[in-house]
Amino acid sequence: MTACGGGSSSNSGGTNGGHFAYVSDSSSGQFSIYSLNSDGSLKAESYSPYGAGINPRAMVLSPDGNHLFAIDTGGARVAAFTRDASTGALTAGNVYVPGGVGPSALVLDTAGKYLYVANSVSNDITTFSVDSSGNLTPVDSPMASGSGISSMVITSSGDYIYAAAANNGAIDAYQENTSTGVLTPLPGSPFAAPGRPNTLALSPDGTYLVATDGQGGQVYRFLIDANTGALTAAPGSPLNVGGQPDAAVVDSSNKYIYWADLENAQINVITLDSSGNMTNGVTPITVGYAPVYVALSPSGGNLYVVNKTDSTVSQFTLSNGAPTEMTTATVATGSGPTSMLIK
Repeated sequence: MTACGGGSSSNSGGTNGGHFAYVSDSSSGQFSIYSLNSDGSLKAESYSPYGAGINPRAMVLSPDGNHLFAIDTGGARVAAFTRDASTGALTAGNVYVPGGVGPSALVLDTAGKYLYVANSVSNDITTFSVDSSGNLTPVDSPMASGSGISSMVITSSGDYIYAAAANNGAIDAYQENTSTGVLTPLPGSPFAAPGRPNTLALSPDGTYLVATDGQGGQVYRFLIDANTGALTAAPGSPLNVGGQPDAAVVDSSNKYIYWADLENAQINVITLDSSGNMTNGVTPITVGYAPVYVALSPSGGNLYVVNKTDSTVSQFTLSNGAPTEMTTATVATGSGPTSMLIK
């Protein structure tokens, strides 16, 4: 799946060697870039940080890994970068104005042909076509969306796109026309998510969607109809967890949901039982202040938490769903990190 603009990034299968991690340092206008050691720990590259020339927030990578697109919170633009797959280095390309106001989240379709940018102030979604060089071209005018889109995700099959309309207490759902890039609302959309859904995360197998409600201290789980994309509340959903749940990610076994508590600066684990009911898992683990993003390593054996106020990434190993701090518990980033990608 490709997703960003909320707080989660998942990878499943593979090993950690040969991969790179990118952290968007919004306040300092740069990317912190790391290679992954075999144990999943992060090692800053010699050319890091890379001066982005923008204030990057949400990011997304093309399926082939050759292009990175990031929202510029300072200029309300989308910036394009080329990526060297062998070294992980980035080179700045063009910047684009999405047409709407307040770009807040973005997703790239699974073919890498269309980029969708949610604008949380004008309440619409801009569609760009993407050519082989990573150049963007707007496709028609922005399409109306729910209010205050804060997060978007796309299923690994590329069939369905979901957006958290935080101000509406709902989740917008769309189907993509893979030939034209046009989005069509699914029957039944928007789907109710009472409270204020702020971050979405998909299970790697595409069978369910997680939504965190930072206002009500709840975590929702919705089952996805494979044929229609419709959302149905799963057993035991929502789960009252307290605090201020924000970023979330689902592990490669589809059994564990990791979510960050902004209020208490903690990482928490929800476990799914054999009937699919959600239960609170291990004792919450303290991380840095303002944990705003969570990500998994390609091997699935490591968890990373981006701490915005502390300007750090907390790193953990995972065993039977339980996180354990690595010997080097945190690595430094630039100022005000907001998201993380691993390729």
